[in-house]
Amino acid sequence: MKIGVIKRGKYGSRLIDTLKNHSPFDVVSIEVQEDLPSFIDYPEDYIDKDLGFFRDSDLIISFALHIDLDLYIAKLCAKNNTELLIPGEENVWHSERSALVKELKKTGVTFAFPRIMCMLGEKSSPVLGEYSKLFGIPIFKCKIENGRIVSCKAIKSAPCGASYFVAKNILGCSVEEAPQQAALFAQYYPCRAPRGYNYVANEVEGIHLAGEVHKKAMEDAIKDEKR
Repeated sequence: MKIGVIKRGKYGSRLIDTLKNHSPFDVVSIEVQEDLPSFIDYPEDYIDKDLGFFRDSDLIISFALHIDLDLYIAKLCAKNNTELLIPGEENVWHSERSALVKELKKTGVTFAFPRIMCMLGEKSSPVLGEYSKLFGIPIFKCKIENGRIVSCKAIKSAPCGASYFVAKNILGCSVEEAPQQAALFAQYYPCRAPRGYNYVANEVEGIHLAGEVHKKAMEDAIKDEKR
């Protein structure tokens, strides 16, 4: 399976490294300029629709982080029978997600649009299904001796690689401390999701959610080991 990653600035590089080091997938990438106007009338000026990149990829992961570009990318994916994964951008997620999802559906593309990449659950479509077996909501396998974590493996990881970092650094933690430490390690990695509190949406920003999913994953791993 070939995955095409659309990079923008610092976004996309860590995912590419993770895919290359922790998956059997072939990875190719292109890059859009970091400084983009708020509104883009001619997205083809920024992304070449004739690139074999779209034709040859089974899954496109877009870090374009721009509604106009992502809709154009969705159309190219639909045209080439390529599935699409778009990480949620906080301001879009809170204010325009429903409208964007509606427009994405109109293109006919098979897509996923998680708020943050480590919140992607397992999907049933052929390509996203294969990807989501390895990357998305983390899953840990731990061994416990004398109330402490003595071995830990990320069976499934956040695509940024944070879960592998957690598994490496959690060793020696007590089972009582491990879940909270897993959350902290995921954030220290560092997580690039927004920080703080969104007062418009009245909820925490993405970095706190990343911590919570890793905390729960560690809690589940400890429960499984104790059974």
